[in-house]
Amino acid sequence: QKTQDVKGQPTSAQIDVAPTPVSLPVLSYRNIGESKMTGFELAASGELAAGFRWNADWTHTEVDDEPLAGFSPVLRSAAFGATTPENRGNVALGWTGGPWTADAFVTLVGDHQAYALYAVGANPRLVDIDAYAAIGGRVARTFEGDVTVTLSGQNLGDSRQRQSAGLEVERRLYLSVSKRF
Repeated sequence: QKTQDVKGQPTSAQIDVAPTPVSLPVLSYRNIGESKMTGFELAASGELAAGFRWNADWTHTEVDDEPLAGFSPVLRSAAFGATTPENRGNVALGWTGGPWTADAFVTLVGDHQAYALYAVGANPRLVDIDAYAAIGGRVARTFEGDVTVTLSGQNLGDSRQRQSAGLEVERRLYLSVSKRF
């Protein structure tokens, strides 16, 4: 994929038209260059004996930002190469037997960077996000009358996990009861 004429965000760190004695500086969305992305995705799924099923996928992505002279993809909030993880993947295993269903999954995301939420002096900056694995699961039982009780969870491997430049993601557990009509 090739994206030409990438529009960067306005920033006071790169003024587009300098102020004069009678005008303010001009900040605008500007063409700052181009970005090229290559990659591939592999996916597979299947069923095993005794009600088991599985699926897995892996995505590899390489992004090369090519800014025009004098423009910074970081300062213009368009640093796609730095903010795109090279490797991402998912693995899931499930089972259904009679009224019971159970599923487990893992999402893997490689090292990358993200824009800091609070940049010093209004200049965008990147922070490192370490590779992580987010683990989840679900167990459900369906009773007579199509009533289902489900216990599910997200981020089960860690009580708090850094998945972005924002707040850490907390472990979450949900208990639900549903009725089909």
